[in-house]
Amino acid sequence: MVQGRSTAPRYQRAQCHGHQKRLRGVVGVLNDWDMAKCQDDEVDMSTVAHHRTCSPPTMAMDLLAGICRSYYYRLDLESFFWLLVWAAVHYNLPERTRGRCVAKSLVSLTLGAEANFDRKAALTDSGKDAEAYFRKHIKIKPAFKGIFEDWIIPLRMMFSDARASLSIAEDDHETLGGRVTFKRFMKILTKKDDGYRTWGLPDFLKDKD
Repeated sequence: MVQGRSTAPRYQRAQCHGHQKRLRGVVGVLNDWDMAKCQDDEVDMSTVAHHRTCSPPTMAMDLLAGICRSYYYRLDLESFFWLLVWAAVHYNLPERTRGRCVAKSLVSLTLGAEANFDRKAALTDSGKDAEAYFRKHIKIKPAFKGIFEDWIIPLRMMFSDARASLSIAEDDHETLGGRVTFKRFMKILTKKDDGYRTWGLPDFLKDKD
């Protein structure tokens, strides 16, 4: 996970001379670097936001609603969350296969912006039984059980809390009042029983938000 302004990845099968190759390991290709911008680039991000490409099932809700004044990094974080959900529901890791059909619980994510937004809103609702609803409808593959509990559920809670606070975070569109930041996101992904994984960086995540 790299902090930056690249959009959610589009995935392609590795091909060679028109024939698919059977490869061991990762075959995903991040091919949106042409749209990436350095943080210090002098560019009007309000115009860049309208030209972002992304797969609709993993697109952030604010992009679907068309309400972004600029392109914020939190949108990439949300896209990664939806990518995890999509993968956990459809991919069989031991067999290296995927389901032949889109799961009924997520088919709305492929039916247009309005249906896509409404379904994601339901799955990230902050109501009393919202997490139970999410667990009931998101049927994951067995190999994703650990990721579901350690990553997906906590990330869902983070985005749910952020959306519930939209009305009081109107002056901070970038992080929604500090509720969706790279550091908070990575603390979830790196959490372990005796602290945090540091990825070889001793001071990683030590500073305050």
